Amino acid sequence: SNPSFAKVGNNIALNFTSSEQIQNPVVTIAGHTVTATNVGGNNWVTNWFMNGADVEGFIPYTIDFQDQAGNPGTSVNTSSAVNFDKTNPITTDDADGLWHKIPVSIHLNCTDLNNCIKIVYTTDGSDPTISGTAVIVLGNSATINLSLDGIYTIKYFALDSAGNQEATETVLNQVKIDQTSPSGSSDNIIAGWFNTNPTITLSILDTLSGLNNVRYNWDAVADANNGTVFVNGSQISIPGNGTHTLNIFADDFAGNIFNFSAVYNLDTIIPVISGVTLINNTTGNSSFIKDGDSVSLTATITDDNQNLLTPSMITADFSGLGGGSAVNPISYDNLTGLAIWAPILVSGSLNANVNIIVDSLDIANNPALGQIVSTIVDNIAPVTTDNTNINWFNSSVTINLNCFDANLCAQTYYTTDGSDPTLASSTGNSVVFPSNGIFTIKYFSVDLAGNVEAVKTAVNPVKVDIVKPTGNWVSPENNTILSGVVNLLTANIADDFSGLASSQFFYKRNDGMDSFHLIAGNSWDTNPLALDFYTLRLVVTDLAGNITNVDQIVGIATVITTGAHVGNAADSTQIIWDT
Repeated sequence: SNPSFAKVGNNIALNFTSSEQIQNPVVTIAGHTVTATNVGGNNWVTNWFMNGADVEGFIPYTIDFQDQAGNPGTSVNTSSAVNFDKTNPITTDDADGLWHKIPVSIHLNCTDLNNCIKIVYTTDGSDPTISGTAVIVLGNSATINLSLDGIYTIKYFALDSAGNQEATETVLNQVKIDQTSPSGSSDNIIAGWFNTNPTITLSILDTLSGLNNVRYNWDAVADANNGTVFVNGSQISIPGNGTHTLNIFADDFAGNIFNFSAVYNLDTIIPVISGVTLINNTTGNSSFIKDGDSVSLTATITDDNQNLLTPSMITADFSGLGGGSAVNPISYDNLTGLAIWAPILVSGSLNANVNIIVDSLDIANNPALGQIVSTIVDNIAPVTTDNTNINWFNSSVTINLNCFDANLCAQTYYTTDGSDPTLASSTGNSVVFPSNGIFTIKYFSVDLAGNVEAVKTAVNPVKVDIVKPTGNWVSPENNTILSGVVNLLTANIADDFSGLASSQFFYKRNDGMDSFHLIAGNSWDTNPLALDFYTLRLVVTDLAGNITNVDQIVGIATVITTGAHVGNAADSTQIIWDT
């Protein structure tokens, strides 16, 4: 304690000594009459306990006395050096109750009638005590430096020189420090693409000062004034197909700012495949394919994210042609969408209709509707037959070369001179032979797949003889008169190509009514015939069926063996004969 100051309850002791023995003195302290006690000789003591009714300031005292003879001494009326202070000091603080995002200094200022000698405070809300863990700062002011996040309840009191202790005060405004920004995020963040619109949950949290402004915006700035207000746990969706940036803004009541961005990619549209074209590099006919052919494939694949398509996202199934089941193109033009596959050599394929399927998965794994190009695998050569026979023909003849194939024949090649035909030979499915000759036909056919038949030789040669045989009469001669049995009919006959088949003799009476009659053999009995002129006909036939008729006129007369002249009439002669 400071002996220069007194407070309520302090015992003020007054000790004095007289120069000689005196009677009991009359003493006042702070205006109160107190009893003085002689403690031996001329030494006296007295005291007074200060109370709240006493006047503050230097404590006055008076001593009135007289000696033993009754002579009064000089009264003492003065102020002591002890200053009475019954008023507690008053401490103020400058805590503003606001949130701060930087360290804060709180100032405690003590005022007193005399002097504040110390300030005692705590920051954890506990009551400060001199002997406890409170902070004690000597003097009439204290600065409390707070740097850690938290909410501080400061309690304090001050003491003055007299030992007056201020009642414990609690700051009206807590000291609040939040140097940590809010935290937040959105879920369903992936490096790739969504092909269905996901539900995105927005998370935002501030554990101390609390959230103030919380907003999000798609593809635009989010700040305290721009964007859509949301609360923790709000759910949103990507605004549409494409690449979109989600921006989140949050600030807390301390002014700490949080910014968050996430990129979302959405593609809900499937790629489109068109223009699938199969090219037979070997034959040029893509409708039919055979083992050994080289085939190529092209297709156009378009997509919302066409610039992100790569050959690895496109496949073709060549398994029906002996290739792979998921073959990637060797190139893809992101501008035009054209995919080109490397040529493959067809092998081990079965004879059937084959589908080549083109598929695609875009960047978001949207599956395209597979597109098909069909072709026919045909590894079987065509079969060609002819309708030749062993006969001779006596006029222009057409021989048919009939091609049969599981699919379609493309062309039949042939020669008629016995040489092997080639792809440069005559073509067609019918051959006309208009002139004499013996022809050996060789032929083969090619189908639409390019399968080549082995060369065949017609079953029979084609024999054509359009020239008639020749003939002329030797006997009888033309205009000869015949009678009886003509024992020898003779003629010269010939055929220079197919050869003679037959020769026959016929006769016909030239009466305008008769028809030709066959003469058996080469002997002609004219006896039964009427006397008249007759046409003898030589009919010569060759092996091709060509016929030559050679006619001559002969007369039939009778041979008179006996007769008699009967007589003459005026205008006639009568003769009777036997034949």
